[in-house]
Amino acid sequence: MNTYTNFDMFLLCRGLIAGMVSVSLNPSGFYSFAALINGMIAGVIYVFSLKIFQVMKLDDTIHSSNVHGIISLYALLSICFFHKEEGFFFKDIYLAYIDSDQDVIAPIILVLGSNSLASFAVGLLTTFMCFLVFRLVMSPIMRVSKV
Repeated sequence: MNTYTNFDMFLLCRGLIAGMVSVSLNPSGFYSFAALINGMIAGVIYVFSLKIFQVMKLDDTIHSSNVHGIISLYALLSICFFHKEEGFFFKDIYLAYIDSDQDVIAPIILVLGSNSLASFAVGLLTTFMCFLVFRLVMSPIMRVSKV
């Protein structure tokens, strides 16, 4: 590995891990090309989250919150789109709606809504617990100056 190039091996490996995390929720529920596309989107989201963390001046040296936290929230939503049997991109809603007398769109909207609610709840709970641990418990114990 040449360390004098602009090629960042750390970023590449973390992007690959982000892609694997995005598919690990239900690996047998994806076609291989859909898993590849899902992993690419997760890698882009990972790089974008690094920029947001840099702008907000949040310090996460090993990028665990970017790779596992943000990408896990994306994985909850991506299963609604990329699942090989019930995913939004792979289930023909129009033909199923014509062939049956029932509403076919409602179950997909229900799954997407419940996963969105789960993502919001996990994000809210994680934010609360991190605030509780880092501000109320760790601050009095760890006296580290800002310098």
